[in-house]
Amino acid sequence: MSNKNKVFLVFGIFLLGLIIVIVTATYFGLQKDPERTEEVKVKAADYLDKHFTDEMEIVEVMYDNASIYEQFSYAAIVQPVNNPDFQFLVYPHRKTGEYTDSYVAEVWEDELEEFLMPRLKDKFGQNVIKELWLTYPKDIGDQLNISHDDIPSLKGQDTGVVIRLTLSRGEKDNDEEALEELLNEMKNELSIERGHFTLSFSEKSLFLKDKNINKNF
Repeated sequence: MSNKNKVFLVFGIFLLGLIIVIVTATYFGLQKDPERTEEVKVKAADYLDKHFTDEMEIVEVMYDNASIYEQFSYAAIVQPVNNPDFQFLVYPHRKTGEYTDSYVAEVWEDELEEFLMPRLKDKFGQNVIKELWLTYPKDIGDQLNISHDDIPSLKGQDTGVVIRLTLSRGEKDNDEEALEELLNEMKNELSIERGHFTLSFSEKSLFLKDKNINKNF
């Protein structure tokens, strides 16, 4: 074998090894760590015992491998035994390592969804709401020093919200105008002064012409 071929062979082996390392690291980086999962479950249960009087149930532990939330990577999904339709998170905060919860954020998200849904159906169509996703900072209760025992309305609160609405149809000429009207109603009726709203359309329509409508407010 010539020296040139040997160089190519060594380089090929090195490149293959590097690819294997990257793929392996990526794969395991996307998987939940069983020990970490169990640790979060145990410590979340202890947190619930100390901070809540109602009986709570840990449904599962989620791993945010896509880094959607800046506050945590692991979080226990919790629901009150007497109200399983309501869920919140208990998690170790990424910055402090201290356990906290998203109870306040979830209450405000429910309140905002209740405000939005009839208006969305009125402005965009009764049967075209494919998905509504919205989120407040999960640690907003800590930021504003609000106890889960005494949660005020979200109206006028000094915080932003991120909203994504997906419609099961293509874009219409008046969609952007309808979105502007909705944002004005949020500002006027709820005193929500800042946030981000993404209006997206069905994948089938996206292939044809439609793009997301993004609004900061």
